[in-house]
Amino acid sequence: MNGNWPGADGISTDASTGRGQWDVPGHRRAGLRSLHRFNRYGLVLRAPSARPLGERIDPRIGNRAEVARCLNDPAFVGLIALRGDEIRFEACADDFDGRQVHSIQSISKMAVNLLAARCLSRRLIDLQRRTADYLPRIGGGYADATVRQLLDMNVVNGYVEDYTDPDSDVGKLECAHGWRIGPADRERSLRDYLVSVGGRARPGEHGDIQYKTANTDIVAWICERVTGQSLRSALVELIEQAGTAQAVFVSTDREGVPFLGGGLHMTLRDLARLGRLFCFDRPNGDSQQGLIREALLNPEAGTHYGDGTRYRSFLETDGRFVGHLGYGGQYLYVEPARGIVVASFNATEGDNGLDYGFIVRLRDACRAISRAINDTRRTGGR
Repeated sequence: MNGNWPGADGISTDASTGRGQWDVPGHRRAGLRSLHRFNRYGLVLRAPSARPLGERIDPRIGNRAEVARCLNDPAFVGLIALRGDEIRFEACADDFDGRQVHSIQSISKMAVNLLAARCLSRRLIDLQRRTADYLPRIGGGYADATVRQLLDMNVVNGYVEDYTDPDSDVGKLECAHGWRIGPADRERSLRDYLVSVGGRARPGEHGDIQYKTANTDIVAWICERVTGQSLRSALVELIEQAGTAQAVFVSTDREGVPFLGGGLHMTLRDLARLGRLFCFDRPNGDSQQGLIREALLNPEAGTHYGDGTRYRSFLETDGRFVGHLGYGGQYLYVEPARGIVVASFNATEGDNGLDYGFIVRLRDACRAISRAINDTRRTGGR
């Protein structure tokens, strides 16, 4: 009977583009801040107390050319910069007040970096072992891939991440974790989809990044398997460590498995608080920081983007910063040794949804903000 009912608002497939309605160009800006209400399944997590953030604002930061270019871009939604636990710069578009929840998309992958590092510190995983050693159910697309290859996005298989093609594997993944309703995938779980990925797993050539969101959820599954701790419980611990002030929403599949390839939604300040977990001044963080330090010490070991930035253990890095992009133009930039965090929400409205040229400009703006904060500190300015 319910087959005759109208489709679910926001995630029904748009007839003209094949995308979930939230992701249709022209609607994506609103969709990114409504997705936590649109997704079919989810969790709500909140820390018992919030990490306090002081304010020592330097408005001149916004005048730097690289920063002003991003603030004036039509895609801009919001940006915040911290040094330690002080807000040094904050700006929001006219239609965003900073307290609204927004999808952070693939920045979510950074949480799995912390989970995997904790497993490594306890010697529960070996990065050179095959995925099938930990997940016997896994299909041919991932069985022979090492954990290291998963972390570095260095696996070639049958999975294709093409955001312009609604029938590509990333679209099927969206159906599994409830961001889109496909006619054939209404009741498929995330892990049932992951084990179905075919092809023969092999490393990519020339060290070029082979970006596949599915890799992250497989590593998260491995972490759950070897620790015996549910991903929900592990996320609760991370949110409590971050000290988020508002509710954090987590997209899940129909079985309640969190989608950590891109399923976290939070406020801008809480994303900055999450970024503080990657800073080296955080007490008792050693068990979670091994992969961060490794990426910074040896960035050349990672796969590489076209602009020379490397990808290592679900982190972008150049040896000084670690961070991650997110679909639609989200970005988190952290300089762990200096305690600098820059978080930004955006909404690129092109057909692709992932404008890498915009990300490069945004990353350059983050570097400029870091320089401005350090210049202020050296000169004793405000």
